[in-house]
Order: sequence, then C-alpha cells, then structure tokens
Amino acid sequence: GKKSITFMVGFSSDGKIAGYTVLSSGETKGIGSQVGEETFVKSVIGKSNGDEVDAISGATISSTAIKTALNTASSHYASNYQGK
Repeated sequence: GKKSITFMVGFSSDGKIAGYTVLSSGETKGIGSQVGEETFVKSVIGKSNGDEVDAISGATISSTAIKTALNTASSHYASNYQGK
C-alpha cells in the first residue's frame, strides 16, 4: 500500500527553502524515514524550485516524492507569496 509523509516547509523571502520538518510518516524506519533526518533536511536548505536534490540511497521513492513535493511547494510560494 501507499505510505504517506506529511511535512511542513518554510521559505525565505527570496523563495529558497529555509527548512522543513516531517509531521507524520508511514515510512519504514531507517530507510524512507531518512527524509526527515538532519542530513537530508540540511541538503535541501537554500534550494529553490528546480534545483537538484540528491536522492537517498535505498530510499529513492521517498526522496523522489519529497523532491516533487518541495518543488510543488516552491512553485506555489513563488506564484502566490514571493515579492508580494
């Protein structure tokens, strides 16, 4: 079955990711759960929509899902809030 990850992402005023935190996750501990760990979170800070984010070895589906969600959130922020 599908697993879900709920997370909150914050942006700096220039549209770069300021940070994010996982609120809930149905991911496998130690594999998909790595998307909420400090090393991965630090790897996306300062990125903006379309910037390359490294996948986590062994957790490709989870990290790809997070990358897609971060790009979607970044686009939404840029379209609706940035510079307003």
